[in-house]
Amino acid sequence: MFKNIFNPFLLLKLYYLRQGWAIFIIKRAKCFLHNHWRPT
Repeated sequence: MFKNIFNPFLLLKLYYLRQGWAIFIIKRAKCFLHNHWRPT
């Protein structure tokens, strides 16, 4: 029953999911900073 917790595929999926979220947040932050702190 506890075997799927240590499933390598699940861990890999979680890792890529977290990476995807980090990239998404960084892109949003860059867009936000570019729009609000636009150099004159």
